[in-house]
Amino acid sequence: MSTRRTLAAFFVALFFAAAPSARGDVYNLKVVTDANPDYSDLDSLVHSATSNWETDKDKMWAMFYWNHIARRQTNPMELHGKAETDPIRQFNDYGYTMCSTISGINCMIWQHMGYKVKYYDIAVHTVPEVFYDNGWHHYDNSLSNIYTLCDGKTIAGVEDVGKTLGCALSGGKEEPGHIALYHMMSEEDVATGLRAKFVTIGTDSSALRSEGVLAQGSPHPRSYGTFPRVLGKYARDEKVLSLPEAIHRMTGLAASQIGVRDRGLIRDRHIADLVVFNAATIKDTATYERPHQYPTGIEYVVVNGVTVLNPKGLTGARPGRPVYGPARQP
Repeated sequence: MSTRRTLAAFFVALFFAAAPSARGDVYNLKVVTDANPDYSDLDSLVHSATSNWETDKDKMWAMFYWNHIARRQTNPMELHGKAETDPIRQFNDYGYTMCSTISGINCMIWQHMGYKVKYYDIAVHTVPEVFYDNGWHHYDNSLSNIYTLCDGKTIAGVEDVGKTLGCALSGGKEEPGHIALYHMMSEEDVATGLRAKFVTIGTDSSALRSEGVLAQGSPHPRSYGTFPRVLGKYARDEKVLSLPEAIHRMTGLAASQIGVRDRGLIRDRHIADLVVFNAATIKDTATYERPHQYPTGIEYVVVNGVTVLNPKGLTGARPGRPVYGPARQP
């Protein structure tokens, strides 16, 4: 048995020794599916994301969608001390951008596709525009916003967003920033977002009052009415989501998403932050014309175990304390 194995090994070795040497080539292989664009290079990215669409508008929609999917909003990658706006390097190596970075990425892609582009700094926000169909069109991948003109179809440009206009949605009333107020999202968009189980609800607003120094300016009505609007309009009236689920999205789920472990639930050893409201009457009353309006239906508010609002009004107590997240250093 040992002799047979030795002979077999000898003939195998002799075969390889006699075989001519073979050249080994290195190939840069890539696997592409329909689930994502091909981020190998700009030509591949543009072709895979837009080749199924014929019109300029549809191609821009496709690029807006895929850039929205590919990126996340936070500090961008830097190379040689500058924020990296190369879409291929960003989407393959990192994927995190701020408004200026994704605007630069959009401009680079659009220019590669042969379109004219603009790059704006508006206050503390940077936005891009692309020219097609005899006009400029603004796609904001940072805020994930798209504005339309009053026809509800044509993507507005940056200058359009700030114009004084009016249409049926505003009852014919002309006002500055009409496009931004009435043509960014639809009620269907809001309902779709609320149906997603992972979506939490917050005001995205600072603390305000209906009188005094905190009543200055014209804030968005959500500052006063976000939670009552969801509870009254979307949960009670339109049944987009159930009342218990709406409450959980505002409290326990929201607290868990930002890493606050001792709030958001009625539980032993949790902070007693409570709101008592009437599910039949809760309603937002703030409007764009009169934003400093408190909602109806909220009867008691308890902060850190102390009542600060009762049916008679504010109690004068101020038990509020800063709420720190997990990133706080002692």
